[in-house]
Formats: sequence, C-alpha cells, structure tokens
Amino acid sequence: MPQIHGRNRGKTRRALLGQMARISLGFPLARAGALPLLSQAVAHPSGQAPHTRPAAPPIPTSLSSQDDQFLNELEHCNFLFFWEQANPQTGLVKDRCNVRAKDTTVVASVASTGFGLTAICIGEKRGFISRAEARLRVISSLSFLWHKLPTHRGFFYHFANINTGRGFGTRRSRLSIRRYCCAAF
Repeated sequence: MPQIHGRNRGKTRRALLGQMARISLGFPLARAGALPLLSQAVAHPSGQAPHTRPAAPPIPTSLSSQDDQFLNELEHCNFLFFWEQANPQTGLVKDRCNVRAKDTTVVASVASTGFGLTAICIGEKRGFISRAEARLRVISSLSFLWHKLPTHRGFFYHFANINTGRGFGTRRSRLSIRRYCCAAF
C-alpha cells in the first residue's frame, strides 16, 4: 500500500480516506445542531452573518443592433453545423468536421446527435428551417435510434457510422445517452 508523505507521514492512503469519510459523516449532524462546535464552523465558515435580504437584481443591459446581428449569425452558423453534418436518413450527426478540406469521415456520435436535435428545435423557432423540415429530421433521427442503431447491453456505442449506425470500438457512454435523451424529450 502506498504511503502518504508530508503532514500525514506514515499513513496509508486507505487510512487517510477512512479518516476523511468519518469526518464527513459528522457534517450532516453539525448542520442539524447535534455537534455545537462543528455546527458553528459549518454554518458560517467565514464568520460573516447570514444573508437576510435577497440580492439586488442585475442591472439591465441592452444589445446594440451589431451585437444582436452577430449573435444571430453565430447562432445560425452553429445550427448549420448540426444541420449540414447530419445524415438526413439516419439523423446521426458527425462528431467533428474538417472545414479546411473535403470531409469524408463517417464518424457520428450519439452525443452530437442529441445536440443536433436541440439545434433543430432552435433552428425552427428562429426561422432557419421550416416546421415540416424540422419534424421530418427529428422523426427520422428518433426512429433510426429506436429501431436500427445497435446497442450493447442497452447502451448505444458512443461512436457510430453515420450511414449505417454500426458502432466503432468498445466505448459505450451513459453520458452520451443522457444528452441524447434530454434532447429527445
């Protein structure tokens, strides 16, 4: 077992972690007032009095027409990535794209597809595409992932072929699936 050096010299990592766990178990009791000395340190660590009023609202700001135009253009360009880098039949979106050369990669990801679904909703609301185009793309994406995208023990492969949906490698990601599901809902 590796030894901890410095102030806790001679303790093993396991012993130090155990000590930290025992100390952390006391914090809920301190918040409840069961441990008076520790509750004072937890309640007001800097010694300041608790806040009695809500914070003041932020000062309103307005965007210039140039700022608004820039943000609209930026939003449109971001939308176009997800729209143009998606396969219309599968709904899968490329994980990344090379803009300096003709990009022939076929690697899509479930996370990109989830962000793409969100971008479609934003694009439709901002008038970048029609409601019919958005609906068709969303339905094709959801249908492909539901019926055709392969899974392993209930998990999608993080990377998949944009045309066939065949998974690359062994990585299956719960976080990617959560991103996709949040966008789908």
